[in-house]
Amino acid sequence: MTPPLRATCRLQLNADFDLRAARAVVPYLERLGVSHVYASPVLESRGGSTHGYDVVDPTRLDPDLGTEEDWRDLIDELRARGMGLLLDIVPNHMATGHENPYWDDVLALGRRSRYAAWFDITWEAPQRDLRDRVMLPVLGDSLGKVIGRGEISLVRQGDRVRVKYFDHTFPLSPESMAELPLDLGALDREAIAAILARQHYRLAHWRRAAREINYRRFFDVNDRVALHMEDPEVFAQTHALPLEWRRRGWVDGFRVDHPDGLLDPLGYFQRLAEAAFPGEPAPPIYIEKILGHGERLRCEWPVAGTTGYDFLNQAEALFIDPPGWGSIEAEYRRTIRQPLEFSAIARQAKRLVLETGLSAGARRLADRLLKLAGPAHPLPRVSRRDLLRAVVEAIVAL
Repeated sequence: MTPPLRATCRLQLNADFDLRAARAVVPYLERLGVSHVYASPVLESRGGSTHGYDVVDPTRLDPDLGTEEDWRDLIDELRARGMGLLLDIVPNHMATGHENPYWDDVLALGRRSRYAAWFDITWEAPQRDLRDRVMLPVLGDSLGKVIGRGEISLVRQGDRVRVKYFDHTFPLSPESMAELPLDLGALDREAIAAILARQHYRLAHWRRAAREINYRRFFDVNDRVALHMEDPEVFAQTHALPLEWRRRGWVDGFRVDHPDGLLDPLGYFQRLAEAAFPGEPAPPIYIEKILGHGERLRCEWPVAGTTGYDFLNQAEALFIDPPGWGSIEAEYRRTIRQPLEFSAIARQAKRLVLETGLSAGARRLADRLLKLAGPAHPLPRVSRRDLLRAVVEAIVAL
């Protein structure tokens, strides 16, 4: 890296601490001995985002942070002081909602959208009402009750008509747009229900998400949809701007958010290293990877290291008083009156999460296995319930 990496300082950028504010603290960071600013994500995120991990457009600098000129001024300030920049990028997921034009296009056009391949959606869901549709678990009650209370309406926004539910809005398919009357007020609740039934999405009670949601999320966060980052075209479209900044010499390295969520982490790191740092044996790519006790980073990954959670776990021990820890442990065991070890508690907790908040993901895996174990398969027929149990227990054992 140029300059050599000595010490980083993370700057959490948002509307209250934007690119101009970041530039203003660079002289202070230089006096501290910081060699590289480690910037939080700067691609366009939801309006008012405080963190930047809810990206809605990976092709633009976030306007909440400033202009392209502000971004260039920050880089120039760093370069003038012999300092560099590490940039946080988010390959695993994007934010849903009307601010995301790619997601909005998928909701309007369904599988016909040119962006349908971006998102990890199970279009052939086992639920009949979700086949070729996306579940949107945003309602506070069942769809019928919400419509009955008049909480859903159709509103004009420019030359388009959108479905409105409190702060949420959703697009209509082109076919539905062509059938609308000029006077939207003439639509009664039965007509609105019929229009919704013809869309490429299904509005649903938020409680259905845990078991039935048919797109892969960031953990159990409904408004973060996972990307097919293993697709070279998706990688190219979503990484074009950061790679352009790298080619200009503005970015010295990347911090990769949540690579464990990717289908093919190795393939992703190889593609990123080749595109951004061709020929470098240990490219300055730092990954958010939580290493367990005794675990080592996979040697075949072309990265420089982790962001340091493993180090923090060791450093944290400096602030824990061993006798005090022993007292807390003894009191806890006296209170629960059970001889449970941590490993047993961890297994119980993993099983609980997989059977509740993350059960939709486990069910998706079971459904894929069920297709493989169909009538033409030489193995005996197994039930979806048994496959689901096998998926849960396999993950618990990891």
